[in-house]
Amino acid sequence: MKLELHVRSFFSRRFFFGSHIPLRQETGFFRQRGWWFSADRACFPVLPSCHLRPAVRNLFSYTSGFSTVAALSGAREVCTVDVSANFIEWSKNNFQLNGLDPEAENHEFWVQDCILFLKGTIRRKRKFGLIVCDPPSFGRSKSGVFSISKNFDELLINCMYCLQKDGLLLFCTNYEKWTTGDLHLRLNKLKREFSFKILPAPAQGMDFELPDQEPLMKSIILRKN
Repeated sequence: MKLELHVRSFFSRRFFFGSHIPLRQETGFFRQRGWWFSADRACFPVLPSCHLRPAVRNLFSYTSGFSTVAALSGAREVCTVDVSANFIEWSKNNFQLNGLDPEAENHEFWVQDCILFLKGTIRRKRKFGLIVCDPPSFGRSKSGVFSISKNFDELLINCMYCLQKDGLLLFCTNYEKWTTGDLHLRLNKLKREFSFKILPAPAQGMDFELPDQEPLMKSIILRKN
């Protein structure tokens, strides 16, 4: 894969990411997703001392910006999942650009439907301290059609089953038909099966919407009790 090198800085630290030259695709970063890294910075102190280096799962990972930052920030293990083999290859390249070994035992990359992967994780009784979930509003793959409006409950329920006690789920969506209030209302079904606390997600700032505007990026952080 032919990549052009780009540099991104978060919290005075430099990270390296590639853009795909033949496809004329950028690095896979969108400025409104900057809350990820604010959240990442805030998550580690929130976790109990035994989880200060959590096992991280990045779902719908795209080019794996969060996986890269998590690995460089000292996560015990990082598991990256996306249905696209091209994006997983791109993700491995981003690891290498930052001096990380994508073949290391604590770095996993999986080309699979994320819901199917979660169900397999549940069967294996595997738990994570931090799950990042940034699904598309709609998508097609060999395994079928994904729609956030139809698959939201199934997706979050499976995420919660894979989350250890006191673990965090970072979830965001750009689905235009939902407001932040709609997103919180849809957590009601989740509350019937799990005990959790909703933590405030970092604000995106005025680069995106004015204070009286509904943000396009809706995000929540859940801590499992």
